[in-house]
Amino acid sequence: MKHRSPTEVWEWLQNEATLNELSTDYPQEWETVQRALSVVLVRG
Repeated sequence: MKHRSPTEVWEWLQNEATLNELSTDYPQEWETVQRALSVVLVRG
């Protein structure tokens, strides 16, 4: 994971972060997102 300041992270998220980058740089957080999405997708 790259070390970024909160401001740099915000700018990165707003302008250029891809799903692949997010899942690579924040793997634990991405697992949480995937679990939440799977519940929503199952419910429809």
